[in-house]
Amino acid sequence: MVTSESEADIVWWDDASHSALTTVTSGVWTSKWQNGPLVQHDWDDQPYGSTGLVYYKRCFHRITGIISSNYNEDHCKVEFEDITIADGLIVVVEFEDWVLLDGTVTVGNGVTLDIQPGPTN
Repeated sequence: MVTSESEADIVWWDDASHSALTTVTSGVWTSKWQNGPLVQHDWDDQPYGSTGLVYYKRCFHRITGIISSNYNEDHCKVEFEDITIADGLIVVVEFEDWVLLDGTVTVGNGVTLDIQPGPTN
């Protein structure tokens, strides 16, 4: 989650009624209105209301190889693929959607691997 439209890729209505994609033009969003067409519109020119808006930035990281220093990731989709985590490290992933452990994951001695859902609004 981010704090403003200028940082966001996605806008979500906190009552889960609707979402929209931001565009390069501030205040202009693209969304699909139920069974209707995909519409580009001013942020407040749509039938879902203009309060309770939550802003998100799309984020995805694929981590491969050796993790050799402490690692912290907030609010991203993360894929760990064929990784080795060196001894004694702390790896923290707080995710919004999902984390994928794929292939071989080798964990050294004394490693803390903390994967948990992020806070919800």
